[in-house]
Amino acid sequence: MPKAENGFKTCPQCKKIKNVAEFCKDKYKVDKLKSICKECQKEIDKKQYIRDREKELKNSKKNNKEKPDYVKNWRKENKELCCEYSDKYRYKLKKSEIEEIRKRRKFDKCMICGVTAEQSRFKRLCIDHNHENKEIRGFLCDNCNTALGLFKDSIKILEEAKKYLENPPGI
Repeated sequence: MPKAENGFKTCPQCKKIKNVAEFCKDKYKVDKLKSICKECQKEIDKKQYIRDREKELKNSKKNNKEKPDYVKNWRKENKELCCEYSDKYRYKLKKSEIEEIRKRRKFDKCMICGVTAEQSRFKRLCIDHNHENKEIRGFLCDNCNTALGLFKDSIKILEEAKKYLENPPGI
């Protein structure tokens, strides 16, 4: 193991004699310096990072190939359970309220456009809620629910949109 003499030390990696300032500190070594110079250590760390990163990416790709199908299949087979779980925690609902919502979601119509659950894209109606207090307002089809969200639930913006549709300014 190379020791520091007269402020200089030999790096076993690059075989160069370098000033001790070019070596990192190591309190466990006799001379309190790492045996490899900073420059060589940087190269070693870089190669190790690339090797570890490739290994990590390879493992994550392998895991990602296996998991999504399992998750997708489970969610397809348990759609009601997923919705129930999501609703329960999003809106802090009781079991009895979830049952009532589940029934209404399938058989009610959109409160804006009148589309039935079967005609809706996801074959069920969305729960419309006030974003400030999470209070449930009713059931909407996916399109109407998305539209309200895009209009930021603002009556003023909706009125402006209505005016625009009734009397477009033209180009």
